[in-house]
Amino acid sequence: MYLLYSLLLVFWGLLLLPVFLYKAWRRNKSLPGLAQRFGRLPESLRHDGRRTIWFHACSVGETLSLQPLVQDLHLQFPDSRFVFSTITKTGQAIAIERFKKYGPGNTFYFPIDLACVVRRVLGWIRPAMIVIIDTEIWPNTVHQAWRRGIPVVLANGRISAQSFRYYRLARPVLRRVFQNYRALLMQSQEDAARIAQM
Repeated sequence: MYLLYSLLLVFWGLLLLPVFLYKAWRRNKSLPGLAQRFGRLPESLRHDGRRTIWFHACSVGETLSLQPLVQDLHLQFPDSRFVFSTITKTGQAIAIERFKKYGPGNTFYFPIDLACVVRRVLGWIRPAMIVIIDTEIWPNTVHQAWRRGIPVVLANGRISAQSFRYYRLARPVLRRVFQNYRALLMQSQEDAARIAQM
């Protein structure tokens, strides 16, 4: 399953590469954090012996919603190292601004969800736990973490009624992915019931 997913991901990336290059050329910009997305993280993110919690939030809204959880966990685990990933440039800017108090150089762009890339990132950061905000599903990241015994927690998860109709079509695949999470913390009873049905 994971091999097929990876092949489809590569095919999709190659298919869309001309679009990304064209947009970058039109706007005279490069894709931010390209090296980081391929697993080349800065020295500041290398494991330093402390217990590390990796938080992931896609964009601005998810990053802002992460703040209370980070504050509470920092009070409980003041000696732990916190690192933060995002996907969008705006989310990265917010993460840098809001989470710099937890250490310098502690933010990065989320890696492309290929097993070889994810293994490199996990080896570099060596997280004790990964917390993913909202319902972002990254099969290879979650699976590679599970193989290393790293608990992955989905926090503030949600599955709308409309999304659930599509999710159900992929239930056999998603069931295997969700079983690799240590905990699925959903926003409401309805969300919890939908993910339980998966």
